[in-house]
Amino acid sequence: MKCPSCEATLAAPAPTCPECKFTLRRLDPKFGAVPRHSRYLTDRTGRLTLAEMGQLRDTLRLFHKKFPQTVLSVFVMELPRDSSASEFAFWLANRARFSTVQKALEENFDMLMVIDLAARQASLAVGYGLEPYLEERHLQEALDEFAQHSARGKLAAGLQACVELLMRRLRDLSREAQRTQAQVPQEENAW
Repeated sequence: MKCPSCEATLAAPAPTCPECKFTLRRLDPKFGAVPRHSRYLTDRTGRLTLAEMGQLRDTLRLFHKKFPQTVLSVFVMELPRDSSASEFAFWLANRARFSTVQKALEENFDMLMVIDLAARQASLAVGYGLEPYLEERHLQEALDEFAQHSARGKLAAGLQACVELLMRRLRDLSREAQRTQAQVPQEENAW
């Protein structure tokens, strides 16, 4: 995992970053109360049309149907000045409940994408359970896919492309895990 503040690599979840002394509690006064949100998609800016919101929610529901252990939530907003999308995503992922079940540490397979339209930043936060599978390069590919479209003013198309890329990536990882499992010899029955 990486510190959401200084981006130092951490070997395991830690209450304090050893490099910059960042803590989750330090973000509470910065961001205040957890904002109202929906499970799959929240647009606090009003930039997405109702039709775009409906289509994106359908795609996010399909994502959840294909990967029932994972909820991917998208939060579109304009953060206060001197805030970072990665800090907000980390804070929101730890303070808000997007899944119907409270999951902790390696059992958390949820994902949160935060888009800060004011600063033109986006961040993907993944639960600890997904970190061994979705590498930083995979997350960056998804963010780059989003950025290509959103730079041309196509926010909804960027989100759609990002979610579809994440679905393909998780599908490929799942197939790879199944192939690996099939190659492991099964113990013979001792009878």
